[in-house]
Amino acid sequence: MDLSKCFDKLDHELILRSIRKRVTDGSVLELINQFLKSGVMVDGNWQQTDLGSPQGGVISPLIAN
Repeated sequence: MDLSKCFDKLDHELILRSIRKRVTDGSVLELINQFLKSGVMVDGNWQQTDLGSPQGGVISPLIAN
C-alpha cells in the first residue's frame, strides 16, 4: 500500500459523511469542514483546497485514519 499521497487524496464529502455518523455537534462538524477547506499557500499565493487534508495539520492524521 502506498501512503505517500494519502493526505492529498482525501475526499471531503466522504470524510464529512463518515464523521457525521458519530459527531452530531454542528459546530464541531463546521470546524472540521473549515479545516478541510482552509487552503494552502503555494509560492506565496493562497490556493483553494477541494480535495485532501493539510499535511502537518494536527487533525489530518485523525481524519486520514
